[in-house]
Amino acid sequence: MRKLLAFAAVYLIWGSTYLAIGVGVRDIPPFLMAGVRFFTAGAILFLFARRGEAPLTRREWAEAALAGLLFFTAAHGLGHWAQVRIPSGAAAVLVATVVFWIAGLDAAFVARRRPSLVAILCTVTGFSGVVVLVAPWRSEAVLDPAGVIAMLLGPIAWATASLWSRRPSMPRCLPLSAGAQMLVGGAALLLLGTVSGQWSQVSLADIGAPAFAALLYLVVFGSIVAFVAYTWLLAHVEPALAATYAFVNPLIAVVLGGLILGEDLSPRIWLALALIVVPVALLQWNETRTRPALAAGVGRPPAPPSRGLLHAADRAGRPRRPGFR
Repeated sequence: MRKLLAFAAVYLIWGSTYLAIGVGVRDIPPFLMAGVRFFTAGAILFLFARRGEAPLTRREWAEAALAGLLFFTAAHGLGHWAQVRIPSGAAAVLVATVVFWIAGLDAAFVARRRPSLVAILCTVTGFSGVVVLVAPWRSEAVLDPAGVIAMLLGPIAWATASLWSRRPSMPRCLPLSAGAQMLVGGAALLLLGTVSGQWSQVSLADIGAPAFAALLYLVVFGSIVAFVAYTWLLAHVEPALAATYAFVNPLIAVVLGGLILGEDLSPRIWLALALIVVPVALLQWNETRTRPALAAGVGRPPAPPSRGLLHAADRAGRPRRPGFR
């Protein structure tokens, strides 16, 4: 029963974060929304996980800070910014390309091996789905190019951070590490929102109840509850099984966006979803079979991760100091 509830949390909550972001950025500037979300969630996670744990060293703080800047400031910042311009379902489908970037960057710079034929075919098929998604179809609206580019750059930052976070010098308590990363990434997002003048674009009186509810949902459920459920799964099931949310979340996001926000549910969306998500699942299976360590690092966010904290899975096989799960 616990496993069922944990999987439900990871699938449904992380899949619904795209919808929540789409609702929130209607009233709250994207960098400020993401900054408040991650700084608040990071503070809660860090203070809670800090109990019974040794303080982070300067080296651990430096490692976590760089990961946080990549995971949250770059990847999630771009994702929140893009969802002002493109639908939440399309954003979720584009985010799934992170799996191809993780596999490619790992093969090129970490394992230093040629990608397998399966990986090449999956990647080509996956990015053909991107073409289907962004190309104009008859009279259907074309996705905003800037939003699409942002949603394609975000996964590159996320993939880079996922590989970086597997370094042995990273903090070993996953919740403590995630809290530190969110604190740094959230603070940088707030600074970015300040520098870009987003405070002048927002007034508390102009923020509707749906946007407040969306932000609260992202802090409590998207960035804390789902993360706790995910780290619990990592301790009780195979990492590759826990990472299956990578190809479940886009489907949930597309359906919710269509049903609640009235977003596009045309054949183009479903074809693009199939062309991207099916190769993601196949690549996940292939990498699990050939390189279990890499398979643990495959995933989303995110959601954003937090449309997801995929970096937790990257180090699932490493020994960890006790932390809350």
